[in-house]
Amino acid sequence: MIPVILVLLFLGLIPAYIAQTKGRSFGAWYVYGLFLLPITLIHSLLLSSNDRKCPQCAELVKIDAKICKHCGNKFEEQSSPEVDAVKRNRDKGGW
Repeated sequence: MIPVILVLLFLGLIPAYIAQTKGRSFGAWYVYGLFLLPITLIHSLLLSSNDRKCPQCAELVKIDAKICKHCGNKFEEQSSPEVDAVKRNRDKGGW
């Protein structure tokens, strides 16, 4: 029984890590993964990222950012298809 519980505790880390790389809360997704592991894994893989890479320093910043918090680079107001798709999905209440 103990090995099964340890395996489940370990497997809950996988969707939590995936969600964290997409800018979500690791702790919240870990708890979510403990209770609904198969669903959480699929859900975390389908999440869209709310971040983009700064062309100057290659750090992740929020889609809506006007200035990079790491290097101070100002982003152009031109929108890209990737940014537009994320904003549309977010505005519709998507993941």
